[in-house]
Amino acid sequence: MSYATVLDRHPDLSAAMARRATACCLNFGPDCRDEWLVREWRRQFEHAAQSLSTGFSGLPEPLDFFYTVNTAPQFPAGVIRDEPVIVFQFDTGLPAIAYGDDVSPTFAHELTTFILGAATIFKSLHDAGFVLRQLPLNSVVWNRAARRYSFREGLGIAPIGHSNFHPRIGFPMIMPQWSAPECFDAEAEITPASDVYALGKTVLALLGHNIPRTAVLPNVHDAVEGLERRFGNHVPDRIRRLLLLALHPDPHQRTRDMDQVVGMLFDGDAPVTPPTPPLFPQASHIATKTRPRAPQKPLRRGPSAGPRGAKGGGHDRKGPHGGA
Repeated sequence: MSYATVLDRHPDLSAAMARRATACCLNFGPDCRDEWLVREWRRQFEHAAQSLSTGFSGLPEPLDFFYTVNTAPQFPAGVIRDEPVIVFQFDTGLPAIAYGDDVSPTFAHELTTFILGAATIFKSLHDAGFVLRQLPLNSVVWNRAARRYSFREGLGIAPIGHSNFHPRIGFPMIMPQWSAPECFDAEAEITPASDVYALGKTVLALLGHNIPRTAVLPNVHDAVEGLERRFGNHVPDRIRRLLLLALHPDPHQRTRDMDQVVGMLFDGDAPVTPPTPPLFPQASHIATKTRPRAPQKPLRRGPSAGPRGAKGGGHDRKGPHGGA
């Protein structure tokens, strides 16, 4: 994948509406001599862009999709040079990082809010027939104004169903480190349980576990037991049980959907209503240089629309570059 930052200056928009966005396209490298691979990678990229454009709250906002000419000389003669580019805008917020050894008094509530916020976004995808397949920790951000979590990851989105994996394709939109093992099995089905596994990996990463770059997370029980040695009883037992079920390598044996995830969060003696998310994340796991202000009521979100004709830069080192 290749990224470029663009600044939309569409003539129908005033200067006050100008906003930065990110353009993303494929970078084939030395494998671009294989016509079949090039066509298949493009198909997957276009399919992911089309799925993302369906529109989901909490995911990147698609602004534009267009084609630009690829000028790489090593492309086979039969491969067209029109390269797909998607332009999208991330939700504003502070990216999540792993907790340190010192935790705040509201640690358990913050952890519950993190899982609940991610599960809410995942559920909206699943209800529409899609799965996200991965959730890198640094792709999760806390939106101060809206007091909610959102994702900066979106191109891993795919319809629920056959994994469509092929060892030569490699799925350029997802990484084994943050995905479920069935995403890389040609005979497997991708279901909401795949995102449950991805969420389990992200929660472990939030709690300081070093996630290896493999689809199957090894030594799951040791990783969960290590939370007690690091955080004591600050991590509720219900979350430990949730992680053990969510990270089962067999999708038929793990927690099946986000309703079950939320149900386990408030099992036992836990409160029946979700905790109020903090207006500002705790400094133990979110870096911020701004001083906390008094809590304010969030503004009501009005209607909005993306620009009709954002332009983007080139995608190839030898191709055209520039902003919109």
